[in-house]
Amino acid sequence: MENNFILLIHKADFIDFFKNGRFNAANCPNVKFDGDIKALESNRKLAEKLFKKSNFIDYSIDYLLLHICMNGSKLGILQIKDAVSIYALDDSAFSIGLDMNPAVILNPPIWQDAFEQFQIQTNISKSLEGVKLIAELWGLDKLSFQKIKKSDLYDIFASVYYETEPHGDLSPWTYLLRYERHENYPKDNRGYFIDALHVFGNVSRKLTFHDSLIEKSRKGKELYSHIGFSFNDLASLIKKDKTFIQKVKAVTGCADFIPIAALFLTLKDYFKDGVDEERMYEGKTLENFINAVKNFDAKYLKPALYLLGLTLGWDNIYKLMYKRWDLPILSLSNKRYQPASK
Repeated sequence: MENNFILLIHKADFIDFFKNGRFNAANCPNVKFDGDIKALESNRKLAEKLFKKSNFIDYSIDYLLLHICMNGSKLGILQIKDAVSIYALDDSAFSIGLDMNPAVILNPPIWQDAFEQFQIQTNISKSLEGVKLIAELWGLDKLSFQKIKKSDLYDIFASVYYETEPHGDLSPWTYLLRYERHENYPKDNRGYFIDALHVFGNVSRKLTFHDSLIEKSRKGKELYSHIGFSFNDLASLIKKDKTFIQKVKAVTGCADFIPIAALFLTLKDYFKDGVDEERMYEGKTLENFINAVKNFDAKYLKPALYLLGLTLGWDNIYKLMYKRWDLPILSLSNKRYQPASK
């Protein structure tokens, strides 16, 4: 009896399959269906089932969906005659095509939306792993921030994936995590607090603005005039204005939003190229810089570190952590602690 399957296959594996005429597909993520591709396109459950079996996918061009029709109820050794059709994962991969000799037909994506949702969820997972790694770096048991909900994480990483700017009635933390400086604000503590005011302005207006209105506002001018002030000095300055703090709390739900945002944006800037033990941070080694950062008030620091972990994610921290963990698979030159020579 013939059975139809959709396989998620790495392009390199498909090339081997095409070249050799056979391939062991036992470990490929797959779902069985009735052979009707048109009906399959709208079957969201099957699409989600397939991607749940998949490892993380960096680039859509590296994978294909392959329709297989074969005898037997389980996938094993496939023959090239079992291949029915090939589908790209998304429009970008489809536009690049699939160069084979003799030429093959690469069909447009059938599950692009499901693939995109899978990628967004992947990025959320990696960001939460980044939070765990930042907690470990700072010697904390765990980091959590209850003000950021699951729906906020989705909004944030959907915005990243689709390269859109926040607008509308979104969490203030979504506006903060998607904020990028476009104005020529001071390159010191004042600048990060003015950045935080800018984010607050975006939240208030429910739109992402690229203008210098915040810098020219009363609070912006006040911050601008305090040259050479430390983070703690500027945080105290903000907190003294009870009326302003009440407004911040009413809009963001967090009275400490401005100093938390300023500290997060400061740390984000320091680690914009990732976390590297070979670099110096404000003239300090990474270890000494981390110890210095620990001196900030925990009510600002812990949320800021959580946000930093989300931003850096697994991808920007794992290399450092592999060295710190002294993985046995690393070469000695990459290990943090090397055994003493005898």
